[in-house]
Amino acid sequence: MFRVIGVALLVSALPACVGSIPRIPIRAELNGQEVVTTVDSEIAAYYATNYLSGRRSRPELDQIIDVAHRQLREKPPTRSALASLSRDYSTDFAALLLWRALATDPNNPVVSKIFAREFDRIMKRPDSGAAIERRFPRDYLILFVPGWFYQSQPQTGADFAKPRAVLRAVGARTVLLNIDENGSVESNAERIANAIVELGRAEKNVILVSASKAGPEVALALSTVRRSAKSHSVKAWVNIGGVLHGSVLADKALGWPARWYVKLFLIGGGSFDGIESLTTARSVARAKVTSLPPEVLVINYVGIPLSGQVSDGARTGYWLLSSEGPNDGLTQILDEILPGSVTIAELGLDHFFDHPNIHIKTVALAWTVIDFVANSVAGVAQPGAPPDSVPPPIKWTLPPNDKEVSNERCQTL
Repeated sequence: MFRVIGVALLVSALPACVGSIPRIPIRAELNGQEVVTTVDSEIAAYYATNYLSGRRSRPELDQIIDVAHRQLREKPPTRSALASLSRDYSTDFAALLLWRALATDPNNPVVSKIFAREFDRIMKRPDSGAAIERRFPRDYLILFVPGWFYQSQPQTGADFAKPRAVLRAVGARTVLLNIDENGSVESNAERIANAIVELGRAEKNVILVSASKAGPEVALALSTVRRSAKSHSVKAWVNIGGVLHGSVLADKALGWPARWYVKLFLIGGGSFDGIESLTTARSVARAKVTSLPPEVLVINYVGIPLSGQVSDGARTGYWLLSSEGPNDGLTQILDEILPGSVTIAELGLDHFFDHPNIHIKTVALAWTVIDFVANSVAGVAQPGAPPDSVPPPIKWTLPPNDKEVSNERCQTL
């Protein structure tokens, strides 16, 4: 959805993008995933290929990395800390540190393991999951909240057509919510909130799935439902790359010369409501008052690309944002994560999640939620909850043959 904005910004961004960007080739196995790409610094290459494998042969780099690890152990990564690491060393080094921090956060390993297992299970079928032996429980409804221009530009996948088809093939009931494809976050949130309350009268279990711009819309809708004290049946929300704090690119798209290009080629002479609602000031103001129902489990699914893995559509935005830390070509990675929730971070994907099996990954996320809810893991401290409402440590229980992991730390906004 922001591809055209990226093109519009290209002219004004050229001075920022000019220069020799180091492209150091690496081949490494990171968390069981083979990574073959290029990175932007020697320290990032050493960290990926040597340090994380336990090979310490560069004392001067080892010392820098050790200090960074200690800092991230003492407190969770912050935007300012990651920005400093990006400017002092490189964006790829900061991205790898963030990826590792998320992978080792006590809240995240279990959900990541379940997700990986579900994805592998579906992919082992010759038909990539269209007819798998495990049937989706009929007492669950999956409500998909589409992304920007999902009607006029369905080729972007914003309408979730492929994952909905795969889920229906395994017996899942799905609904695509009808929202204004170029409406403001606030107006669409009102529609979503009304739909949540209405479904609460007829459904026992609802799973929300959203992507990109729909992320802040769902967050605001759930907050509205909580404030209204109306009953609902939402058990979980899968937040795929939600632009929760907006994007600097939206700020830039409203200035000149980008504004005229966006007006002509992105919104076809239509309203600026959608873009204006994703400006950083407006988005941060919304996020500050976000208060989700504490009983709703939130799973964030984010991509963390290295510089050599950024797609053409995300490249301009990536370089515009790189001095401020790890980003996916549209916004900072941390701005897509709700504190207190659980996160699955995929190394190598940018904001457009351009992966041939992304629809299968979305289905695997749905199964992951089912496993969590079925094993009574809801109750994690949720965004916006006051400190005294944080529940005691809970046990996240995996299905048989897997280990039990204790959730020792839950953060609140």
